[in-house]
Amino acid sequence: MTRKQVDLGGLDRLVRAAQPSDIDAIIEGNRRPPSPNTLSSIWNFGGAMARVGASETAFGDRSMPWMFSVDSIWADLGDDARNIAGTRDFWQRLEPHGDRGRIYMNFPGHGEDAEALMRATFGENYGRLAEVKRRYDPDNVFRFNQNIRPAQ
Repeated sequence: MTRKQVDLGGLDRLVRAAQPSDIDAIIEGNRRPPSPNTLSSIWNFGGAMARVGASETAFGDRSMPWMFSVDSIWADLGDDARNIAGTRDFWQRLEPHGDRGRIYMNFPGHGEDAEALMRATFGENYGRLAEVKRRYDPDNVFRFNQNIRPAQ
């Protein structure tokens, strides 16, 4: 048996606040996971992390107090399509509860709509980061994982 884990975890949304509707959506999504091994977690942000200004680091705005993560895990490779589709569906249903489409980039998923995710994640810092990329990596040699394309 081959064990498979897909962390679509770009399926990690930064959540603006833990309102009852946010919690209800998370509970509803967990009622019918695509696999009995699928899990989700809510991570608390804030404190010292939230006191860093948005322009002080590439991470940008740190005002969101929560991150929600979906981790899909299944054993049968034949279940790939069902598990990936179910996780993406859960992810999309939580989009209205997110913080301006931002995600936590340590868990980027499979790069769905990578350019839009990068712009949403870095917000106002995106342009500055693209200029840095143009200056130090104009040929986009370092383009794997979460890529910011060099400014034109």
